[in-house]
Amino acid sequence: MGSFDHRSLHDVLPLTLMFTAGRGFPPDLSEADALRTLVASDVEWFVWCERNIDLGISYLPLADWVLAARTFRWLMDARLLDGSLDETLGAYEATSSCCGVGASVGVARTRRLLHQLSYRHLSNSGTA
Repeated sequence: MGSFDHRSLHDVLPLTLMFTAGRGFPPDLSEADALRTLVASDVEWFVWCERNIDLGISYLPLADWVLAARTFRWLMDARLLDGSLDETLGAYEATSSCCGVGASVGVARTRRLLHQLSYRHLSNSGTA
């Protein structure tokens, strides 16, 4: 996994866990199935997460809320660069994908991780 994918996953997953704690959802990864519905769609996750940040969730300390807002802003501003280098011609081309790709990549990676955790849990419970 590349560093962009890694950062996106490690931003989306904590935000998801942070905003589900105290709302009747499990605050950890032990109940991966319950969390998977939150990351079923990157657009729905974005709206849900933005709503939580805008509301200034009362059970979060101010420092946690500030960190969550910064993390969310990075996910929404993140862009991937693509391009080519041709040193013989001195040509350097770079294109940037659309804003918000960090959230899309992070949600997809989180969904995949939760699926794997859920599968492992089912596999382990069948052998106990």
